[in-house]
Amino acid sequence: NTITFSSIGTYTFEFSTTNGGTTIAVAEVNKQIQPFNNSSENLADTANVNAAVTTSYFSTVASTTAQLLAGVPGQIKTLAMYADSGNMVITVTNAGWQSSGTGTITFNDIGDGCTLQYINSKWYCIGQNGVAFG
Repeated sequence: NTITFSSIGTYTFEFSTTNGGTTIAVAEVNKQIQPFNNSSENLADTANVNAAVTTSYFSTVASTTAQLLAGVPGQIKTLAMYADSGNMVITVTNAGWQSSGTGTITFNDIGDGCTLQYINSKWYCIGQNGVAFG
């Protein structure tokens, strides 16, 4: 038998048997992170950031806003500005840089970017270039 995959990524499986190997069960144990591999979106003004893709990139023609909702444990999300004619302010639910509640990330120049990871029910910045947190 052959296992095939719809996209390149890292997959983890658990193999088990209850009858000495005559029948083998296979379970993918990282299924919840599968939708986040090799995917992106062009984020529109006032949109919710798509949690099912790894990267959201955007350009602005005026001041723009978006919202990032809660994630799943271990999820990584990258946000990046590729063209600039106004700030992008993303409101983040469960912001790790706040004592509780929401926070904001402001992008104001081409090349501004931020990588977040959802840890212990909060988004934490694990890398950034030029953004401001509020």
